[in-house]
Amino acid sequence: MVNTTAQDCYIGTQVADELNNTSFPHCETSTPTSIRLHALPLPPKNAKYVYKWQQSIDGKDWEDSAEVILREDTGGIIMGSADVMGAEPGAWSQYIIPSSTTNYRFYRWILIDEGFLDPLCTVDYQVYEIFDVPQPEPPLSLGNIESCRAENRVLSVSIDEEVEWYDDLTVDWYDEPTGGNLLLANSSTLLALTSGTYYAEARALPAPLGPPVPGSSVHDPDSILGCSSSQRTPVSIIIHDPPPKPIDETLSFCENTTITLSSDTDNVDYEWSTGETTSNIIVSTPGIYTVTLTNGNGCSTTKTITLNQIEAPKIKTAISEEYTLIILMDNNGDFEYSLDGYNYQDDNEFTNTEGGLYTLFAREKNHCGTTNLPYVHLIIPKFFTPNGDGIHDTFKISGAENLKPVQLSIFDRYGNLLKTTMNNPFEWDGSYKGQALPASDYWFQFKVNNNIKKGHFALKR
Repeated sequence: MVNTTAQDCYIGTQVADELNNTSFPHCETSTPTSIRLHALPLPPKNAKYVYKWQQSIDGKDWEDSAEVILREDTGGIIMGSADVMGAEPGAWSQYIIPSSTTNYRFYRWILIDEGFLDPLCTVDYQVYEIFDVPQPEPPLSLGNIESCRAENRVLSVSIDEEVEWYDDLTVDWYDEPTGGNLLLANSSTLLALTSGTYYAEARALPAPLGPPVPGSSVHDPDSILGCSSSQRTPVSIIIHDPPPKPIDETLSFCENTTITLSSDTDNVDYEWSTGETTSNIIVSTPGIYTVTLTNGNGCSTTKTITLNQIEAPKIKTAISEEYTLIILMDNNGDFEYSLDGYNYQDDNEFTNTEGGLYTLFAREKNHCGTTNLPYVHLIIPKFFTPNGDGIHDTFKISGAENLKPVQLSIFDRYGNLLKTTMNNPFEWDGSYKGQALPASDYWFQFKVNNNIKKGHFALKR
């Protein structure tokens, strides 16, 4: 009761359920649910009051649903055939909420003081509301699909997300038309990894937009009955596998030759990066080649071939360091070397080699060619000691006897010619005009036709 005058009126009642909700959304097709309502506060025991439960479908016109009389002798509350609640701090009553096409149902608990019915006192009450949430329509399929596995195409459905009753409307996916396993929640699309039919169900979250009666509340959202579409929408996908993946290759071929590239796979179409459409192609240029294999379902896989060219060996020159002969190459590669064309070694240095005319050989180890170069190996000592002990007593160049015409000359550090010879073995004892020359550095010039080689050596005494 609301105190609108100076009359002694009592306060209004509060109504809630066992979860302290004052509002309960209910899916229109859900199973009927029992809700026990609780009214507070209790009036004093020294007065006689009549409590009435009332219900309404519009919140305006009310009708009695049960009557509870507070008895002075027991202090208990009885509602119809409900249990006596004894000394509990409130009045309880149980209602079975049936399925209904009516959107709203309201329940209230009002008090009548049989000893004081003053028209200036008005009834005030807090209403417990129950409202039905419309069941969402099944999702609309956006079509069955066929897909290659690598495309990762998704199944899709659409829903009407603008329904004012719903705080949110979403889609759950299942593997069966009823029951089954939940595959994915809250998504209008599903990435299916295997062929088959999948089922989309619309679900209202949490339903509805909010309590329609101002001031009402839902304290436990988990208590709200979910509202799902009556049917699940089937959507199918057929996933095709690509041809078996060929093994990528790295191949090599010799310079100035060709090589055949292939990818032999049955029942596929070929498309090479060169534009050719045969299973094999012949190429003569190094690089990276790809071939796309496509089967009858239009699914493809790709093979990559990395092609390296092996250069043929090219000898640049050679170096003679006394009895060591070193072959120098004009390019890099996996080469082996020989001085006779039969006996090869990995090292390009040949030690303990007598002076003379040689043919130098270099061979690529993958059979990509052999080359050769004529070379005169001259053994030119770095010093000599003309002291008569029989060891290095003369400056002698060996190997020049195989070259003609050849001229050998000796100079002092000032450029004075000390000795020269043409087409003869060359040997010098360290004297000039019968006089022994002092220890010092001296220079030689070795001339074959118009090719000149110069160097220096030491005379030690």
